[in-house]
Amino acid sequence: MFAYKYIKKSIVRQIVKDRSYNFFTNLELQVLSAIAAFGVIWINDHLKVYMTRLCNGELHSTLTSYQKSLTVKLAIAQIINTGLVVLIFSWISNNTFSQGGLQNSIYRILQFNAIFPLLMNWWDGPYRKKQKARAKIESEKGKDIEMTQEQLNELYEDPTFAFSARLAYFSRTMCVIAFFAPLVPILSIWGILGMVGMYWIDKT
Repeated sequence: MFAYKYIKKSIVRQIVKDRSYNFFTNLELQVLSAIAAFGVIWINDHLKVYMTRLCNGELHSTLTSYQKSLTVKLAIAQIINTGLVVLIFSWISNNTFSQGGLQNSIYRILQFNAIFPLLMNWWDGPYRKKQKARAKIESEKGKDIEMTQEQLNELYEDPTFAFSARLAYFSRTMCVIAFFAPLVPILSIWGILGMVGMYWIDKT
């Protein structure tokens, strides 16, 4: 993020110096904005691992208490990473409405927030492999299967629903939209698409 802001400020400074703004300059800013947005989404995804390790070290008497603690920690961490960090950097660089500024950055983040988590959850490699193995068994009905009952149980067991991660995702999306929607109203559309898409993938 620091590198992104430094490069972007250099480009904007060059624009002011040259008094010229062309297609290639705009493309550079858009690419940098997309890279920064992807970095935010990547960090959000890895925050799940760190927050899970943190909660695993706590002494919770019930699973409900554990899930609640993980959800709160993950939601707060992701909200700070998604919205607050971008806001602070834009305020420091005094770049809100110009190309590559706060408007552009938060738009890209919410856009990627709606697309990449859907793709990652839809293309679940281990689960897709299980589905192929199930389809193969179903197509060979009546034939002997060289698998134990324990292996079959594991094969037909669906992945555990990530309640904390899903609730943190919805909380992060709604909080960021509620804060930035007056500045960028189209964020509401990306938020709705992301949340409906996540529900559809979990449902199927």
